[in-house]
Amino acid sequence: MKALKNHFSTQAEVYATFRPRYPDALFEFLFSATTQKETSWDCGTGNGQVAVKLAERFHLVYATDISERQLSNALVRENVTYLVGRAEETTISDGSINLTTVAQALHWFDTEAFYREVHRVATPQTVIAVWGYNLLRVSPAIDALGGKI
Repeated sequence: MKALKNHFSTQAEVYATFRPRYPDALFEFLFSATTQKETSWDCGTGNGQVAVKLAERFHLVYATDISERQLSNALVRENVTYLVGRAEETTISDGSINLTTVAQALHWFDTEAFYREVHRVATPQTVIAVWGYNLLRVSPAIDALGGKI
């Protein structure tokens, strides 16, 4: 199991100011890909910027993060419930999530345990969407190492 990494609490107050925004086209795609829009989960939510976009179409959004300070600075919406906790173990009910999102955070998770948790909370028609800013490249020799470092 990966050790918990909480690198964002120290700058939680300014994090939202400098974090890049995701395009509306991404959210339109996610909304079109999900047939049920009852409940979604934004995992590693940080300042909640994805959660509040999901809240535009989902009845209830759970937004989780290990940083209590990040969540205390998160955007507030009536239908967003912020929960402090690990991605790999939540208090979300079994079989309740129609869409799970992870924006630029998967590399912090114990992915095997996280995907088990996604499976536990998922409905039969659930969609999971994971994205990042860009695929970084250094040099052919370094890039060939991939995740082996």
